[in-house]
Amino acid sequence: MARARLVAAQARLREAEANTIRTSRDVERLRGLLAKDEVSQQQFDATVSAADAAKAAADTLRAFGHTVGPASGDRLATALARADRVEVWT
Repeated sequence: MARARLVAAQARLREAEANTIRTSRDVERLRGLLAKDEVSQQQFDATVSAADAAKAAADTLRAFGHTVGPASGDRLATALARADRVEVWT
């Protein structure tokens, strides 16, 4: 059971890291479009906020991840459950 939680937590970390990369790329893509007035400042700001939230989520998982083992898997599982209640609008 603890092993399954650990594997799931590691998968969530990889997912959070992938989201960080994707949202960072979105910011860079929209930065160029904003300069050409092809997207609104509001849309750009929302994308930047989503990127910040994705980075924070990955950082949180990394912080818990370095202590994850069979005995501490429950702490990470609790953090993941809390993170699941946070919504990011893009």
